Amino acid sequence: MKANALVKKQARQSLRGKWGVFSAAFLAVIAVLAFVSAIETFYVVFNIYGLSAKELMSLFEQLPYMAHVVLGIHLLIITVCLFSLPLLTGTAKMSMDCVCGRKISCEDFLCFFTRRKFLNTLCFNLGLYIRKLAWLVICILPCVICIGVASIYSRSLGQLGVVLLYIAGIALLIAGLIAYIFISAKYFLSQYLYAGSDEKRRLSEPIRTSIKYMKGNHDKYFKLVISFIPWLALSFFILPMFYTYPYINVSFANSARWLIKLGKEKERAEAFTANMPESLAVPVGDTVC
Repeated sequence: MKANALVKKQARQSLRGKWGVFSAAFLAVIAVLAFVSAIETFYVVFNIYGLSAKELMSLFEQLPYMAHVVLGIHLLIITVCLFSLPLLTGTAKMSMDCVCGRKISCEDFLCFFTRRKFLNTLCFNLGLYIRKLAWLVICILPCVICIGVASIYSRSLGQLGVVLLYIAGIALLIAGLIAYIFISAKYFLSQYLYAGSDEKRRLSEPIRTSIKYMKGNHDKYFKLVISFIPWLALSFFILPMFYTYPYINVSFANSARWLIKLGKEKERAEAFTANMPESLAVPVGDTVC
């Protein structure tokens, strides 16, 4: 049986009798997204979407209070998103507990909102997602430059030149997103390592450990992501997400569990080899037994 098929099978077995807890957790995620969407309806009501910078400034001059309202809405959305970050770590912990056969509850999902853990978890997630955002910017920057040149110099380039630049921009965007998925794979284990780590450890240690353990395993993560594309496509419809949300999260946690185990075994082997007396070392080319 292929590795991904085994990972998914074990995930389904682990989820037996636990779908209800994950559904409740999913409802909490939906509530956060619904709240943010409700706030964003302000832009639709006042027809702010699609306004140019000049039109926006003109609107603020006519209605001075609107600038404060828009700023307040932006700050509110940012605050809600920031305060929701520990939910990601809670999901990782709950998923890992599920695949390890431990009892799970909605308290696991919210366990990082305690006074002692919240600030550390928030700082950890900010550090992690700033790194990811930096890589995303680097990966899509060639596309942005290409489209920007086509827009700014459209008159001098001519219609054919603009079309070619836009085609190149789309190709660079696709290549950049694929590169981003592959590069960001090195952070895959971070949430799971943090969720199961000692609170006294440095916040950057799970990230460094993830980068170390994922060396040579990027393809495994990439194949797992690709295998879930049909399930992710189903997620555009709300109801199937009550199945796909637990299934995908627990499958990724199960994959992370095996990768962490392999990483620790490799660490132990390297430590044993480093501390092995020279008299016991096997010469290159020789075999044992």
